[in-house]
Amino acid sequence: GLGLHADSEAIYNLDENYYRFTAVIGMDDEIGSNGDGAVFEVYGTDGDNVEKLMYSQTVATINDPHIVDLDVFGIKKLRLVTNVGSAGNADGDHTDWAIPMLWGSTRDISTGGDWRVEASTGADKYVRIDRNNGDGTADYFYSKLVYLDSDGEVISERSEGFTSAGNTTIQALKDGAPEGTAFTKLEVRNSEGELIGSGFVGTGEPVPADEDFIYISDIPAEYITQGWEGMIPGINAAIGGRSIKVNGTHYKKGLGLHADSEVVYDLDGRYSRFTAVIGIDDEVNSEDMNNDRDGATFRVYSVNEEGEDELLYERYINAPGTSPTVNVDVSGVKQLRLETNMGGNNAQDHTDWADAKLYLKPELVLDGNTVRAMHAPEGSELIVAVYKDGGLVEVTRTAADKVGEISVSELKDKGDRVSAYLWNTKTMTPLTEALEVK
Repeated sequence: GLGLHADSEAIYNLDENYYRFTAVIGMDDEIGSNGDGAVFEVYGTDGDNVEKLMYSQTVATINDPHIVDLDVFGIKKLRLVTNVGSAGNADGDHTDWAIPMLWGSTRDISTGGDWRVEASTGADKYVRIDRNNGDGTADYFYSKLVYLDSDGEVISERSEGFTSAGNTTIQALKDGAPEGTAFTKLEVRNSEGELIGSGFVGTGEPVPADEDFIYISDIPAEYITQGWEGMIPGINAAIGGRSIKVNGTHYKKGLGLHADSEVVYDLDGRYSRFTAVIGIDDEVNSEDMNNDRDGATFRVYSVNEEGEDELLYERYINAPGTSPTVNVDVSGVKQLRLETNMGGNNAQDHTDWADAKLYLKPELVLDGNTVRAMHAPEGSELIVAVYKDGGLVEVTRTAADKVGEISVSELKDKGDRVSAYLWNTKTMTPLTEALEVK
């Protein structure tokens, strides 16, 4: 690891060779009770752009380690920074980056049937299509690139050739992308034209208009830490390494942590609700674990632009066998913070946020002469109203469970004003502001 003294800075050239950085950060035990702590930060550059990868985390004392687990896919340079604590006293600021690891060089971006689409962040920075036997041979025939905008709509497509070794560079896949491209999808087909593999290259995956939520474990956390020293936070797994299981039910998605824990996500006002099943993981009842535990408290906070937080939910759970559901409004929330705190001790405090979801804000968009409702909850209705000389002359309605659309090409000729509304028929309230079509 790295043993430094604040203020400190360490810069590493990654050259896009890695996809993950992990470390345990904290104040070295050699300082005893001296010092007022330090602030740890991580930055990445992908060229001229500098991105803050880790929420500014203050480690106040020894015996307060935090786990860092960051996505560095596509990062050219990694910068590790420690600064003196809020009191400005540098005495005893012996800052450690323990067990720092860079993960590479390949990761699957899609797996389907007998085929694997694999993106490598190694020296060649390639995308390879191969059978799951992993022999590295070019067992495919041709491929296609699909460029999509931020809503997941196709902008254009093009064929892409490969070298005889079955590889092409990621940069080659992105070169020539049309303006407005947010996502680049690679499709590979056999000689019969059957799709044998696909994946989004170097980007996230767009949420389809007919889906109204994403799993929180599918997006990167701004900051994450948990209380079991030496363990990596469980992403879609319990902290002990098993699948997430709460009150007898297995969950494929979620966060498996250990109290005390904290996870911070940047929402930037994009979502409407957060839901999760919470509880102590059933793995603590396994024969190889003792029952010396006293539970943990689950808390959900919203954080605004000024950094001020508001408690949205709180629940104490003392043992496995209880699985309440969190369901909180996060409309307009800048950051979401999930915490679990131990009771009298942290023995077996394996705290799960199972099936954790963020529901996207419903929205109305005008695509040419079509008004489209996206991410609408069940029971929604899309309404287009035509007005003329200040009066209502015609109303067109359609159900909008997740998606809905109405053509307005003819409606625009019937009045001097056309407005679209997305309505919740269960609560009789609007879901979005009106969209002025004309």
